[in-house]
Amino acid sequence: MSPVPDVRNHAGGRLPDTAAGRGRAPDRTPTGDGSPYARSPPNAPVRVHTGRTAPRLKRPTSERNEALMRMMLVIHMDTQKASELIRDNEMEQFMQSAMERLRPEAAYFGPHKGVRTGFIVMDLEDPSQLPSISEPFFSRLNATIEAFPVMTVDDVRAGLQRYASA
Repeated sequence: MSPVPDVRNHAGGRLPDTAAGRGRAPDRTPTGDGSPYARSPPNAPVRVHTGRTAPRLKRPTSERNEALMRMMLVIHMDTQKASELIRDNEMEQFMQSAMERLRPEAAYFGPHKGVRTGFIVMDLEDPSQLPSISEPFFSRLNATIEAFPVMTVDDVRAGLQRYASA
């Protein structure tokens, strides 16, 4: 074990000896181990903080009363094509039309990987919808699109409970 160096406080005085060791400042963190995060006891239930409480909604179903698949579309727009639509004052109309067609749960836009990008969460009734969803973005914006299923915290919880009971 190496000797503890002489530690001085900001005023130049030596720090007092504590239970943590000679010349160390007492640990005032919630866990007592230097971590700024409080720790739960082992086997304690996990609490997920999402920042705000969302209303609990029944999972949407299709007209055939089938559960819809919540999907995330990540749309990377070609910079030149998107700039042309913006310059020609057509981007707003294009996006409005896309949002009416997709009826997303949420839509966010911003730069990602160096290009204009849309992050759209929507319900998909049938995989055959993907071409009609993505083709306008391909043809007008020369976009690359990723589509994958996503879950809410409640969906994950239900899936884990189903897994545990299997």
